[in-house]
Amino acid sequence: MTENSNVCFVVGFKSCVYTLFFLLSPCFLWAQAEALKQEAEAPEQWYQPNVDTAMINLYDRTFGLTLFLQQKNIRQNYKSLSGKPHLSYEPNRGTDLGLGFIYRYLALSATYGVIGNVPKDAIKTKNFDLQSQLLFRRAVSFLYAQYYKGFFTDQQPIAAPAGVYARPDMSHIFLGTSTYYGFKKDFAFNGNISPVQWQRQSGGTPFVSLDAYFALSRGDSAMIPKAVAADYYNAGMQHQRTWSVGIGAGYAHTFVLGKHFFLTGIAGVKVPVNFSRQTYEDGSVQQERSSSLTYALWGRAGYNAERWNIALTATNNRNPLGGDFFAPAFAANVGYLRLGYTQRFTIGKKTRKKLKPVDNLLDIPYKLLEQIIP
Repeated sequence: MTENSNVCFVVGFKSCVYTLFFLLSPCFLWAQAEALKQEAEAPEQWYQPNVDTAMINLYDRTFGLTLFLQQKNIRQNYKSLSGKPHLSYEPNRGTDLGLGFIYRYLALSATYGVIGNVPKDAIKTKNFDLQSQLLFRRAVSFLYAQYYKGFFTDQQPIAAPAGVYARPDMSHIFLGTSTYYGFKKDFAFNGNISPVQWQRQSGGTPFVSLDAYFALSRGDSAMIPKAVAADYYNAGMQHQRTWSVGIGAGYAHTFVLGKHFFLTGIAGVKVPVNFSRQTYEDGSVQQERSSSLTYALWGRAGYNAERWNIALTATNNRNPLGGDFFAPAFAANVGYLRLGYTQRFTIGKKTRKKLKPVDNLLDIPYKLLEQIIP
């Protein structure tokens, strides 16, 4: 076969392919349209929670990915006996880069430190910080699992002359949960706390809360330096283990502006009862039961669109221990400032079928709560 005949054969073959594709294209389009039509018309077995769709969009058929920058507020504050400022330790975790995953009422996030409060050669902090939420219309549970090792303070004169007093041996473990229940349907916890779901109308509710946590702080030596030990409570304390349970009440409200902009605030006061065991450098052990008045704050402002969300979130929870009811000897702060962007992704029908066993489990709390909560 000559070169010209080869060229003619190739050109002719391509022409046949293009012609065949052109003739069959309407068939492909018709088949795709029929498939979409059947999918739309086919009844899908999907549990629908009892919610007012004009009030909240659950986006149950989507999952969300959140990319965020975050500054954590993790502090251990020891009260002064002489009216001086509290001795405050914090981990070297300045700004974190994080990724969050949200599906229905489950939310999970993890972070990686990118900018420290002080140079890493001054103090390195090892940490594991897991945060999650269980989100429902009338209730929310915040879940915490935190481990930090490596703290510092830059307070004077403790930090002089180096500028930083480093405690690489000091560690802190915090495991806990905080659950809120709202009395009115005008505020949906899931529609305001979840970056995927969306409360479309303004509203608020009073709420009650129940907290429970376990905390363990320890070091190779006393938490308070001997040079200033006489000025602080718990001088010589090396380990502290705490169990705590508390009740509280407050109010939550969201303002929806121009349909897409929103401003949400949750504020509560709490009364925890703490059971602590303190071990001192000389080997002595002290058991203590205490109670105090404290607070919890949560706020968010941002913009909601159909496929995405951007928001600035700030939280602060104060966990006091020992001392007087209004003046505890020790307080641990847990909170963060977070700027995040969330993208909503639609889950296809085939994937939803594969997720059906998972969804059946996730439907159980909805069904139980709707039997208990009208």
